[in-house]
Amino acid sequence: MADALDKQIGWYTAEIDFKGSVFVDGGANEGALLGALWDAVGGGFEVHAVEPLDENIAKLRTRMPEGAGWNVHPVVLTDRDETRSVRVENEGLSGHNCVVRSSGGDREVPGRRLSTLVPHATVVKLDVEGHEYTILDEALDAMPDVKAWAIEFHRSQGRPLQAALGALARRGYALRAAGRRADDPSGPWIGAEVPPSLHWGQIPVARRNADGSVFKMVHIIARREAAAVG
Repeated sequence: MADALDKQIGWYTAEIDFKGSVFVDGGANEGALLGALWDAVGGGFEVHAVEPLDENIAKLRTRMPEGAGWNVHPVVLTDRDETRSVRVENEGLSGHNCVVRSSGGDREVPGRRLSTLVPHATVVKLDVEGHEYTILDEALDAMPDVKAWAIEFHRSQGRPLQAALGALARRGYALRAAGRRADDPSGPWIGAEVPPSLHWGQIPVARRNADGSVFKMVHIIARREAAAVG
């Protein structure tokens, strides 16, 4: 897990200039990625960690460097400022994850629109178990100052990947996916330009579930070119 985290952080810092940014960590979990990113960059940016689960927030707060002044928001990002139902999953060493459900979840948590919670955000990371499409529907037009989105897209029924990527591209974002060199499959993540027409049929299976279904995901950075590092 630590190796994968290091590679993700290396890719983020190569692709996005975090210094002086207003960073939203959507789906902050226990704060492992946020803490590693803060250390790698050397601080110097405003942090808004969004995490609805109390068990994760308690651990996240222990990772906060003294004097860093991180803002921790105990909510789930969604498209309405109202309570949402979530299903909680224990992922072992990686903490607890929650999946937003229309009904029948394990608990109710406060929901907030990204555009009202942190309207001045300039860099947004989303790792929200398939709810990223709903967040983008609400926030893309409402938050024109976001210079970069770092999104873990999950395959979700009724949500074509190319529709989400096309929405980003039409608003001036260049799209880059995380990958590895063919001759170094265990090496660092590298960014590769992808077209907005990229679809799930082109993405390899990450794992097969017990019920026979397949899980697919892809890491995308959508940035305006002024956000590129170096």
